[in-house]
Amino acid sequence: MTRRSNETVRMMEFFSGIGGMRCAVEQVISTKTLLCRAFDIFDEANAVYRHNFRDDSVSVDFPTGVSTKLVEQLRPDDIPASDLWTMSPPCQPFTTTRFAKQKDLDDRRTAGFQALLKLLCALPSDKRPRWIFLENVPGFLQSRARTFLHEHLKLAGYPSWSEFVLSPVDLGIPNQRTRYYIMTEFGSRRFDNHCSTCCEDLSPFLVSESSDIHSKKRKRETSSFRRKLGSFVDKSLHQKSPRWNQFVLSDEILSKDWARELPIVRLSNEDNDNKEGSTRMTYCFTAGYGRQLHKSTGSILFVPKEQSLSSSQEEQGRDNDSSMVERYSNQLRRFSPEELLGLFGFPRNFAFPDSTGLEHRYRLVGNSINLFVVSALLKELLGGEA
Repeated sequence: MTRRSNETVRMMEFFSGIGGMRCAVEQVISTKTLLCRAFDIFDEANAVYRHNFRDDSVSVDFPTGVSTKLVEQLRPDDIPASDLWTMSPPCQPFTTTRFAKQKDLDDRRTAGFQALLKLLCALPSDKRPRWIFLENVPGFLQSRARTFLHEHLKLAGYPSWSEFVLSPVDLGIPNQRTRYYIMTEFGSRRFDNHCSTCCEDLSPFLVSESSDIHSKKRKRETSSFRRKLGSFVDKSLHQKSPRWNQFVLSDEILSKDWARELPIVRLSNEDNDNKEGSTRMTYCFTAGYGRQLHKSTGSILFVPKEQSLSSSQEEQGRDNDSSMVERYSNQLRRFSPEELLGLFGFPRNFAFPDSTGLEHRYRLVGNSINLFVVSALLKELLGGEA
């Protein structure tokens, strides 16, 4: 394991996407200098990464920036000594949706993940990172890949770890996005090899900065969000906005039979007034949100016109024979990519280059991570070093 400066954190970000892990680390080590080297094979993601992170380090022994390179092509000489490895490998081999093949380690998309763990074991101990953090879908928990991960962590000198299956809802954020996480430290036995479920209450940890991430238990309640949905919604994106037509659901869509099953979410008065007690929660937003309308891709926002239906009238309308067009014409829209970035915990100044199209923006955000959860876990992992 490398010795590092007290004022600098050296980070290797594998499968980096648009840089969510890096954003989370920056939130945690705000008083320190971060040197980050990232790898991803998708040019669109790397363009967004470069747009938001200006890597001008002249460090000879730790070059920074993002590289368009397959992780499985990396060799020990390509890996500088570092403090932290983060990774969010492709989730498709472990996805448990209806038509998923679930090929696990037999899926070619796990090649980078497998190669990276073998590379970790091949590195001399002074080049192995102090900390490792990984994110994936919940299906990873029951996979052979998880066993493969545990075996190689032990071989590389990481004898203990903590695992979590958590959603932003558990931290009081109104979005359902359950994910698997694991964190470990080189040569340390401070973790208990325990998997904490999404019923662990992380809200006190995140709000009060308590160091005990296992402090309390709670049921997954949606009535106590510490951040209301309205705080993430762009109030200027309404019917009179020039951008409205980019996101509104047309009457042609609303006339389809399947439109009645759309996961519609409405801002309550509590949301708009930013008061406690909102019960509004959004479904998980996926990479397909920009091209598909379904409960499995994310929620749709109801934006009422002036003198529109009251909440009670709307609920009554669901039970009668009125059509979706009659009830919702020009009042339903997708959340914008920028609103999704907010729900995912990205900083307000995070932006897309003009060259990134709308559908690509949705896909890139949908493939990213939730910083509210990741930042909380990284704060626990880095401990007093943050």
